[in-house]
Amino acid sequence: MRVLPDDALLWFHCECGREDCQERVSLTPTEYHEVRTQRDRFALVPGHENTALERTVIRTDRYIVVDKLPAAEPLVGADGLPNSDA
Repeated sequence: MRVLPDDALLWFHCECGREDCQERVSLTPTEYHEVRTQRDRFALVPGHENTALERTVIRTDRYIVVDKLPAAEPLVGADGLPNSDA
């Protein structure tokens, strides 16, 4: 049972990884589900991407979705293994 309409905007913390980032991104439930289908994808505020660690796979006026590069995946637990600092 769906509670929210497909076009409802939900607010999420930017997932850029910057310690001081307090910004938020808005996504619909469908957009959020699309980001979460892969463990190495994250929703960010446009301009918060780090090209040394990730590549942009989706860009909109409200948010971007980045895919971690293979070398960065272990840092976020996206390689199927626990985070090394856990």
